[in-house]
Amino acid sequence: MRYWLAILRLKLQIRNGGYRWYWSLAQDPTFEPVRDDPRFTAWVARMKEDLARQRDRVEAEGIAAVLDSMIAAGSRAQTKS
Repeated sequence: MRYWLAILRLKLQIRNGGYRWYWSLAQDPTFEPVRDDPRFTAWVARMKEDLARQRDRVEAEGIAAVLDSMIAAGSRAQTKS
C-alpha cells in the first residue's frame, strides 16, 4: 500500500509543479519504497533535465550571476535568523 501511495503522491506533486528540487526526494521517507522503481528514476531524471533547461535559459539571458547572488544572500540571511 505504501508503494502505491508514494507513486500517487509523486505523480500529483509533479503534475502540480512540486518537487522541483529533485534532491529532496532522496531525503523524503515517503519515497523510500519506490526509489528503485523505473518510473521513479525516470521522473527524477526528467526533473534534473527540466532544472538544467531552466539553468541554461537563465544563463543565456545573462541573469544567472544575479540570481546566484540573491540565493546566496538569502541563505546568509536565513542562517543569521
